[in-house]
Amino acid sequence: MERAERSGYPLHRYLSTPESVGFGDGSSDRFVIRRLHDPPRFTLDRYGERSTRPVTVLTAEDLAPIHAYLEQRFGH
Repeated sequence: MERAERSGYPLHRYLSTPESVGFGDGSSDRFVIRRLHDPPRFTLDRYGERSTRPVTVLTAEDLAPIHAYLEQRFGH
């Protein structure tokens, strides 16, 4: 989130638990990173405007691919 803000994309956290963090940039899309345990992995889910059902953008064994995706989307 700090990198995105330094790059001109202010993100707003709207959810934070030990297992997930949710954020958005003020547009209609919101994102949630979740830590899952069986099997161990992380997911990045996107929620559209007025959507209560997520679309899974990607699933990975660690956070590196998720960070890379977010860097590409918000880091410019």
